[in-house]
Amino acid sequence: MSKTKVKRQSFGNITKLPSGRYRARYQDPTALPKRTWINAPRTYDQKKDAEWWLHEVKLAMDRGTWEHPAAVAAREAEEEAAAAAQAEAEALTVAVWADRWLAGKRLDDVTAATIRTYRDRLRHVTRGLGDVRLVDLTPEMIADWYDALPSDGVRTSAYLTLRIMLNAAVASDDTPLAKNPCRLKRPTASHARGRRHLLTDAEVDAIAAAIRPELKALVILLADAGLRINEALALRRRDVHLDAGEVEVRHSLTRDETGALVLGSTKTRRSRTVLLRPTTVEALREHMDAHTGGGVDAPIFPSLVEKRRFLMASTASKALDVALRKAGIILGDDEYLGWHGFRHYSATRFGELGATTADLMDRYGWTTASMATLYQHAVKTRQRALLDSEQDSTVVSIRKYRRQA
Repeated sequence: MSKTKVKRQSFGNITKLPSGRYRARYQDPTALPKRTWINAPRTYDQKKDAEWWLHEVKLAMDRGTWEHPAAVAAREAEEEAAAAAQAEAEALTVAVWADRWLAGKRLDDVTAATIRTYRDRLRHVTRGLGDVRLVDLTPEMIADWYDALPSDGVRTSAYLTLRIMLNAAVASDDTPLAKNPCRLKRPTASHARGRRHLLTDAEVDAIAAAIRPELKALVILLADAGLRINEALALRRRDVHLDAGEVEVRHSLTRDETGALVLGSTKTRRSRTVLLRPTTVEALREHMDAHTGGGVDAPIFPSLVEKRRFLMASTASKALDVALRKAGIILGDDEYLGWHGFRHYSATRFGELGATTADLMDRYGWTTASMATLYQHAVKTRQRALLDSEQDSTVVSIRKYRRQA
């Protein structure tokens, strides 16, 4: 059995292995006084090659450029990982990012209904742009995709969702997208629907008279309190305090991931108490006696089929469409009117009574003053009517809406 031969040098040593190859090594200067050796990354056929490697190491030490092999390996591994991550990020397609973005939406931040809406809109996005890498997206490519969509409504909703999704990609460290390529100057979703029909006092009365009896109080409540439709439909007996003349808005109807109708948080995730006019209180009292089931959790506006279940907004909207026709309210070709029109009506009337920005924000659950100020610009003709007739039945002191100190 042959023995290894060790050649000692002024720096390190060279060992001839039984295989006939040469191994070079030197003592780890960071491990002193403990005797630890660092081997060359490979063995050599020629002794002179081993000697040259040791010479290069010693020269680096003398110059102060030597790095520990473990540190070099760690840095190289980190650089390789970064390069792989960069390559993966650059290969990220619109479809893959859409899945990640949607998966990152938490129910703490948005409702299940919002997630379903995004998912529906993203089908139009991924159908046309799904295979395109994020880094390859251009404004011209997005314009071509937009023009190929089937309708104005689809174009607007899908484009707005794409823009939001790409803004998130720009903000994320997981994508290399530096600038959002959505540059189209397109109408907002509300503009795509046309102009909201502005309700008059007479039209509100006509709708309340024409709608099916189970929903008359809903019209009166929304025209007064201005609740969002799903806030109103989420009301239960425990939320309505007729003696105090107020309702507690604590929930909004939504659907969970299975599609079931459930109580969710309000749009702003805050509860609020809304004071009511005496006529609204009486309308609710009559409605609850006739149409609301027993028990504190009974829905105020139950399903038309079963009192224990909540009424769906889509069912209420169909009833509103029928009532509009019966009331003879004809909308223009570019107009629309849904339940949100009553919220607009309520806020406008409340603003005309002199409500401050803080009053409006508190009553309607807005978190920004910009929304409230929209309703502080009363219509001139309405102002004149209020000035001409202090006995106008629609004039109610704003003090009735405020809690007593």
